[in-house]
Amino acid sequence: MKKKENEASDEYLELAEKLKILMACINMFDAEDLEILKKARTNLKYNINHNEAVMIVAIACGGDMYDSAEDVAKVEEFDGIIALIKARMKLRGVVIEKATLTSAYGNSFYR
Repeated sequence: MKKKENEASDEYLELAEKLKILMACINMFDAEDLEILKKARTNLKYNINHNEAVMIVAIACGGDMYDSAEDVAKVEEFDGIIALIKARMKLRGVVIEKATLTSAYGNSFYR
């Protein structure tokens, strides 16, 4: 039983290390990057709608059908990345605010 607990603990530690690396990467993004990502997502969504609308004409002219599945998955991926960056930025703001309050009022403020 003890061995399984240690294995699970090792797995959690390994996952925690991977998440630390991911969060460090997410911390590199700023508000400007977030706006660019949002625009890219909007443009991709527009292209999906445009390609689906043009598909009827393309098929009528002997072209191939447009399969939007991959592009839709990309939009979902953008949504997840954008949400993660927003959440991380919010957390950083809370941590900074807390640190500011702590230094201004001393640690007794949070006790």
